[in-house]
Amino acid sequence: MPVKLKNAVLLFPADLWFEVIDYLRVTDIVHLRAVSRNFYRIISSPVIWKRLLRKIGAPLPIQAATIASLSAKETEKVIKRALCLDINWRRVSPTAHAETLRSVERPYMVRILPGGKYLVAATKSAEDQSAAVVVWDLENPEERGGNSMLLAKCRTRTNISQLVVRYMHHKGKPGIAIATLRAIGEKPAQKTEVCVIHISLEALEKLSLNQDPGGPPFDLVELHKTRCQVAFLTLEGKLLSVVHRPRTLMFLDLETKDSSQLKLPHSHDGQRHSIQGCKLLPFQNQVFVIRLIYSEERTSYAFELYDIPAWDTVAKEPPPVSQHMFEEAQASSFVISEGLARQPNSDHPSIKDKIENNNYFAPISIFAHTVRPKGIIHWQIDPVSVPTHPRTIHGSSGAMIPNVIGQNPAFPALPHDPESEEPAPAPAPAPTPIMQLPVNPTIGFPFFPGPMFHIAGVPNHFLNPPSLPPAPADLDVAMATDSVEPVEPRLQYVLPAKRMAHYWFEDNDQKPTVLPGADRSVFWTRPMETRADYPPMRNLLAYTTKAPAPYSTVAPSVSNSRDDGVTWGFHPGSTTTINAQNGTNLPDKRLKHLRLTPGFIEAVQSGTQNAAFDEGSGKLCLAAGKPTDLYLLDYATL
Repeated sequence: MPVKLKNAVLLFPADLWFEVIDYLRVTDIVHLRAVSRNFYRIISSPVIWKRLLRKIGAPLPIQAATIASLSAKETEKVIKRALCLDINWRRVSPTAHAETLRSVERPYMVRILPGGKYLVAATKSAEDQSAAVVVWDLENPEERGGNSMLLAKCRTRTNISQLVVRYMHHKGKPGIAIATLRAIGEKPAQKTEVCVIHISLEALEKLSLNQDPGGPPFDLVELHKTRCQVAFLTLEGKLLSVVHRPRTLMFLDLETKDSSQLKLPHSHDGQRHSIQGCKLLPFQNQVFVIRLIYSEERTSYAFELYDIPAWDTVAKEPPPVSQHMFEEAQASSFVISEGLARQPNSDHPSIKDKIENNNYFAPISIFAHTVRPKGIIHWQIDPVSVPTHPRTIHGSSGAMIPNVIGQNPAFPALPHDPESEEPAPAPAPAPTPIMQLPVNPTIGFPFFPGPMFHIAGVPNHFLNPPSLPPAPADLDVAMATDSVEPVEPRLQYVLPAKRMAHYWFEDNDQKPTVLPGADRSVFWTRPMETRADYPPMRNLLAYTTKAPAPYSTVAPSVSNSRDDGVTWGFHPGSTTTINAQNGTNLPDKRLKHLRLTPGFIEAVQSGTQNAAFDEGSGKLCLAAGKPTDLYLLDYATL
């Protein structure tokens, strides 16, 4: 029997439908899936959704697993979250799905892991004042009860003052590293303890299934006690940095236990300085430092880049690699965005994708409070291209080791005979943080620091030594490769920083707090003068970073009013952008208020202790209320 023409289109082979679906929108694909069983089977293939990852045009949330390991359902979830967050964040007033995370112990500090799946909170018991850190699963599958689930807890003896969380490998297992800082004894300024613990993702998965993880879920990675006053903790990959006041930075490899120190240079005569913040850039072997330099005459600030010293050395007062000096009227409370990388749309992106996406580097955002006028100022450090063929040296294994930052003492030049076909024998270069971090060439981008090595421009033959086969492309996605591809881009962060915007508040009785991100950030304010231990939140604001136009000063009007008991926060009616060059007034759409439900308004106005925000997943967590609970707001919903 001949096939009817109207049904013939349904008999097209799946490969042909893969090409047709490439021209459809995500919403059309979802609707097409409901047409017939055949379309449901075709669109349930991982190939469809992984090809869509390459063209959605919105930042993807960071994934702990590889793209190749994601199922069709998981990939679809990633795409929907990215698109919904992008659309919602562009609204005049973004809305959120609200959830309350209740537990016996009261949280006072929260952090969200990149991707928004796990949350780490520091808690204390109301009964015996015992302290702990706990891990929540914010994406518990529906078959396991859905919603959020408390998975693990580790005692910390006393309350902690700083909490840093990162994805990290330990003993060959991917997991979560938790770094804490707490005071010891009666004189906390003189004796402190830095502790780093690790819990594997395998153990977390077993705990979510109510299974025995096979031993204590937490492993002790590092315990560092000092009588110096510790100002900051930073953690990137397996490199830990501890800032000892007034001017010493200690670097520690958490795997090999190698360490080095950097003593910052003194200021000029009559000037004093203090470290206001720092951020590790281990994949260009540098550290970014913010310093306050003050004297009786004036106050200035410095953004500086220093080389990380080689292991087992103390670098005393080296000059900065680069420096950006500026004066700002009483700036304080500097905060720096955490992420260095964007999520690639493939485990092994092509060179074309890397060029189009700036090699998946994320800009570094820096925020500070200003007093006159009271508000927030924003700087940004963008990654820039370095020479496509950086100076390289040969290690003992024959692999090429990049030297993208010039003649760094950590990468000494080795003798080489250009007349010979093989390099002259020479000792291996001094061990440095970038050389000690492990690379698994078969994994690709599963966890930090794996993707960071790739985006930092490390040559492919360094990731794949000659003894190993080249890393295969994503087997689930058919990609056409050009016969001649452009040279892989190499980027790094350089100074000076760009001044993006300066916001201030017409109501001077407000003190802002910034939850920084590269593309999306959250501000919340509280009363300037209050005796409450946990002051009420007055406003909750969403901020979007854009490419800098001519320098602008933004003067928003912030109100503490409510709209019929439903929304509350920043009201952008009188927000204007003042162009300093021509004096024209333009509407500013980067700062807007976030909607809260009446129950959440009551909680945050009774007292807000801490907050955390993940810009990739759009999840915001608040430790607020009396008694204190965790309030989770998910802005990747429509």
